[in-house]
Amino acid sequence: MSSSEARKFHAERRVLSPTERSNLQREMMRNEGDLRGETEGIPREMKDAIQKGLPIDRGMLIRRNQKLGGILRNGEVPNLSQSEREGLEKDAKQLEEQLKKRMLTRSALGLKPGSPEYRKAVNHMTQVELSKEHNDMAQKWKNIQRSLHPDDADASNLERIRPQ
Repeated sequence: MSSSEARKFHAERRVLSPTERSNLQREMMRNEGDLRGETEGIPREMKDAIQKGLPIDRGMLIRRNQKLGGILRNGEVPNLSQSEREGLEKDAKQLEEQLKKRMLTRSALGLKPGSPEYRKAVNHMTQVELSKEHNDMAQKWKNIQRSLHPDDADASNLERIRPQ
């Protein structure tokens, strides 16, 4: 795989944010606890149901954990070589500039409803920021940011780059 192909692969591949990873891991742990019959941390009403021997769909919990494991594996942060990292940083900078040109400013987001400027801002947002092209660029930028900064939960937040 060439360097540009690798960069394209990393930009288009869905990378999980730190919050998404921790939530999925927490759900898997909770499911594993349910499989073992643990009741710690479960509300009293549910403990009563468990202690009364109501059936637990073990197969469903196992399948759910397998699915969650697959999502975690597919959404892992890739190991990047130095050249891939530099290429992704370059791609991220280009995408960031394109996104900034298309985004409303922070001041436009705070306009009072009813004003002509507000109407223009709403039209711009519906035609540009909510367009498929813009959303595709934003998703690529987010995936790159998550790949470059895997432990920074705010790295892929588009509001960080919104113009003043």
